[in-house]
Amino acid sequence: GAPVALALPELLALAPGSVARTRERLRVNLATARRVLDEQYRVRRCDGGWTFLVDVPRYLADDDLAAALLDAGLWAHPGWLYDLDSPGALALSLLPEPATFETGCMRLRAAVDALA
Repeated sequence: GAPVALALPELLALAPGSVARTRERLRVNLATARRVLDEQYRVRRCDGGWTFLVDVPRYLADDDLAAALLDAGLWAHPGWLYDLDSPGALALSLLPEPATFETGCMRLRAAVDALA
């Protein structure tokens, strides 16, 4: 308790820089998702946070699609976990480092296309 309480002013002073870096990463990654995925799929409008939604062709049921992507080493949540009624929606994180994120977007596109 006491060491953390004593360090709190310094920790809070770091917050603005951390928030700015995180916001920039989210902005860059969302732009990457649109560039890599929007040609074939639809990246939905992002209302903030660090998750984005993308609509992909419906080759499999949402749970099966998420499982197939997991088998390919990709983590995606089916849209119904976010109360979406539209099938084929996936929820993905915007938090990875930009280079890792871009590779993941390309792998996602290839994995979904392979299901066709």
